[in-house]
Amino acid sequence: MKLRLAAFGLALLWYASSGAPLVGQAKLTVAAASNLAPITAALAEAFTRQTGDTVEFILGASGTLATQLRYGAPFDVLLSADVETPQRLATEGLSTAPRVYALGKLLLFSLEPRDFSQGLSLLLKPTVTQVALANPQLAPYGRAAVEALSTQGLWAAVQPKVVTAQNVTQALQFTVSGTGLGFIAKSSLFTPDLVAFRRQQGVHWFEVDQRAYAPIEQAFVVRKASLGKVGVVAFVQFLGSQSARAIFEEAGYSVP
Repeated sequence: MKLRLAAFGLALLWYASSGAPLVGQAKLTVAAASNLAPITAALAEAFTRQTGDTVEFILGASGTLATQLRYGAPFDVLLSADVETPQRLATEGLSTAPRVYALGKLLLFSLEPRDFSQGLSLLLKPTVTQVALANPQLAPYGRAAVEALSTQGLWAAVQPKVVTAQNVTQALQFTVSGTGLGFIAKSSLFTPDLVAFRRQQGVHWFEVDQRAYAPIEQAFVVRKASLGKVGVVAFVQFLGSQSARAIFEEAGYSVP
């Protein structure tokens, strides 16, 4: 990973030294994992304030966004919810090497009071008939949920109750609208609608032991075809800035 990061940095430095402007009036298109939905507006505002450039975020499951990029979607940057998805793009020669920008946290979430002292074993109760989670084939938070349940020997019993969502945002929607319980990103607690609901009625969650699943390292890559585009280097620099780090941390992420 250190070699890949070094190569990533050298590529960006080369473009910066070759005259690619760091600020200007560029408009970038950034594909972003659905779990980032609560903070894209804040990131866009801070980026424009810091650089003068603008950015449009396209949200979706990491795997879906990567597939769209492969088929020609003009994304300049992919902010994935994992490392593996952008690594495949780099291996295919479509992007720079991945670089971690945040670490996510997994929650089991409910609108109603639950006995979370039982941890994930709560899902074994006969009264729990459905639980939402993002598609583990496409969404890292779905994979983390399956891994956590498997680590604790619960997956075989819980699997028949699973309602599969396309991404972690939809898993939250399913939880709120019907399943009653769902695995979501901690950052989902900061969506505007849920923030308002929390203030009015309160919500309930259990933070899954991070030792039960592999770290949810969220990495980004730059599409190789966009390396010379005005504003791309500025956006990469922005992701490491204090203003961006503060936004991530306030939304429940850890920042490397």
